[in-house]
Amino acid sequence: MSVLVTGGAGFLGSHVAGELAASGLETAVVDDLSTGSRDRIPAGVPLIEADVRDARAISEAIGLVRPRAVVHLAARRFPPGEVPASAAVDVNIAGALVVARAAFEAGVGHFVFASSAAVYGELTAKAATEDFDTDPRTANGVSKLAVEGFLRIARDEQNVAVSILRFANLYGPGSSSAGGSAVHEFVERSALGEPHRIDGGGGQTRDFVFVADAARAVAAVLDARADGVFNVGTGDETSIDSLSRMVWEAAGGAPQPPVHRAGRAGDLRRSCLDGARLHAATGFRPSTALAGGLAVTFESRRAITFQA
Repeated sequence: MSVLVTGGAGFLGSHVAGELAASGLETAVVDDLSTGSRDRIPAGVPLIEADVRDARAISEAIGLVRPRAVVHLAARRFPPGEVPASAAVDVNIAGALVVARAAFEAGVGHFVFASSAAVYGELTAKAATEDFDTDPRTANGVSKLAVEGFLRIARDEQNVAVSILRFANLYGPGSSSAGGSAVHEFVERSALGEPHRIDGGGGQTRDFVFVADAARAVAAVLDARADGVFNVGTGDETSIDSLSRMVWEAAGGAPQPPVHRAGRAGDLRRSCLDGARLHAATGFRPSTALAGGLAVTFESRRAITFQA
């Protein structure tokens, strides 16, 4: 089976492309390299350089690859409170709809879309299931939920399989500062021996998923041709204060007191996802404990320092 991955030169996309290629699938990548890097793309995986908002270029790419499935990961992730709605509409909504339309017109039978835990808003339960009310508080969450709605309509009209994956907070080797990733910033500052900066009180919690596990989740829904909405999360909450201490432990250094800053508009107090539905449909569960994943992430960062 051939698969086209948009955003395949990015953080999650490069891991997904590598996972799919390693499993024996013919994999190709579309990326405009505006935030991604050619160096991230696994060896042997072809790159088609194109903007996902360019309908002609995307149609040509799909015609060239002739994929049986499209995995749409290309998007911009902005920190809460730091994105005008127009940017989210232009990049995240318009781009996704261009890719979906081109895929459906070409007869692609399976479309996988990377959504986000941000569609849920604040939790009122231990962990959000897919039936939890959606109440996004950020432009990221609103844009993801809008695309989900359009894809549900298209799925019914086109009679194709659509997998919507709502990812919790991803971390791991190859991450960047885009989107305000706490893990990435803490790892960077620990590597430099600098105190961590925490927005708000530090008691806010998140569900952290190792990027290699997230890539396996994409492979799992493709293999099972799973249709529907699925959370990709561990079901475990970790406070930002605890995360800071765990990163210092992974770095092997003496923890420094964090610097607390004012909270960001739209930042959630709690976010955690129940992944039971995805497990029932595909057998997938995240397998990387947070401490182990942070150790791998920091060692990857240390290797970059040594190479330099």
